[in-house]
Amino acid sequence: HEMSREHRFASQMMATGSLSDIFVRANKDYDSITEAEAVQLVVFVTGLFRAWESAFIENREGNLDTNVWAALSRDYIQPMGSAAFRHIWKLRKQNYDPDFQKYVDSVESREYIVK
Repeated sequence: HEMSREHRFASQMMATGSLSDIFVRANKDYDSITEAEAVQLVVFVTGLFRAWESAFIENREGNLDTNVWAALSRDYIQPMGSAAFRHIWKLRKQNYDPDFQKYVDSVESREYIVK
């Protein structure tokens, strides 16, 4: 389905060297990335948020299998443990469905470990 395609695309994008480098540097010090890099990261991360929101709404409306929702949600919750994702969420959360905002804000995030 559409959310799976979006998720796969996002995973492929993060696997590219330049975006993953920006992500790592932004997690250490968001102010260390250039404005152009911030734009890249914000566009990428807000795309993930939009796909997550879409899955949230599909689940809320009963159009997404509960197991699929749970698996997708776990994948989206993990990066919320990163400083960059939390920062971008604070910058852009007003652009999303109010119930989705409450859901994301209520999610317990853990440290995002990559190695």
